[in-house]
Amino acid sequence: MDHNSPWGPPKNWITPYLLLMLKTWQGHGYEMMQRLAALGFAAIDQSYLYRTLRQLEKDGLVTSTWETVATGPARRLYSLTEAGEAFLKESAQAMEAYRGMLEGFFKLYGLHVQPAVNVDGGAGDVPAVDRQEADSPGDLVGPAEPAKGNTLED
Repeated sequence: MDHNSPWGPPKNWITPYLLLMLKTWQGHGYEMMQRLAALGFAAIDQSYLYRTLRQLEKDGLVTSTWETVATGPARRLYSLTEAGEAFLKESAQAMEAYRGMLEGFFKLYGLHVQPAVNVDGGAGDVPAVDRQEADSPGDLVGPAEPAKGNTLED
């Protein structure tokens, strides 16, 4: 991922990522910041992360304890609560629905743009389908199939 791009993961995805991290290990804010950066959250600053962690603690999704070491200042060690695990599960379901929307976007996008080779040998984008050739949007993406869990009956 291009860390200089204005596009990155939505900020509201930080909460499920933090909870998922804490599901498998207890961590300090600095460690979480490093892991988030490695996952593409490079634009998040420390103050935002710590405010988010404090809010998660107020909401009962995480707990923290002070860890003291022989050298250096005491640090907060964060852990996931049962309520945090439940929220994580709900978040995963919501993100699954969002993934279905993204898949639909890229399916439609792939019909309009396909990789091509430019004169200089580099990759480029060229239109693959003229929008006016299709009778309806459904013709561009095929039959509509709701993503599992995205219907009112589910």
